[in-house]
Amino acid sequence: MAAHCGVGQMRPTHFVSFRIPSSELHSRMVDLQKLVTIARPELAACCVPAYRAHLTCFVLTAVDSGTQAAASDALIKYAPAIFHEQFKGTVPAITFQGMSRFSDRVLYAEVIADEDRELLCRCVMALRERFVQEGLLQDDKKSENRPTWTPHLTLMKTSAAWQRRQRRPPLISLDDEVEQMIPEHLAQLGRHEIRHIELCAMSGQNADGYYKQLVSLPTSL
Repeated sequence: MAAHCGVGQMRPTHFVSFRIPSSELHSRMVDLQKLVTIARPELAACCVPAYRAHLTCFVLTAVDSGTQAAASDALIKYAPAIFHEQFKGTVPAITFQGMSRFSDRVLYAEVIADEDRELLCRCVMALRERFVQEGLLQDDKKSENRPTWTPHLTLMKTSAAWQRRQRRPPLISLDDEVEQMIPEHLAQLGRHEIRHIELCAMSGQNADGYYKQLVSLPTSL
């Protein structure tokens, strides 16, 4: 998804997301990544760690403590009511089925269209609008360019390779061959509950290797 920054065009520093800590999902991600990297060893550095599995809602720039506090306050203020309005206290769940790519740079698992996905989309877009109103995100005045939320689970990305090495590696590509080598049964990553929405920092990590969380709220209030 496109990056929408809160101040100018500075690089995003934080993101709002749904963490998916399911051990079943993590195991299936690893199996899929192993299949690909056995056939294409040069892509091993592109694998996204399964313990970082999440769905990004939107990204923002919060370079100072004041903006980070404002973003935290906005999530705490608006998210509970938005989720309660759509889900009435129940826990949403989504089903990952099928693979797709962003160009030759990202391989991701698709989320099937069902009622919970539609309600989650409404929640994300409503929350994004609140962040725009609070001055934490920029709004695109051209209606045809207004963002929509397309949930996806990133499994591999070429940028991970050079991020790990601190320099760009030889040219690598997540091409058609990668997508086609994944059998149908491995492309079914199952149905998983979305129990928390969080504000996370792109830099740093917790003891468990996951992103540093500034705020974590249940979706079933």
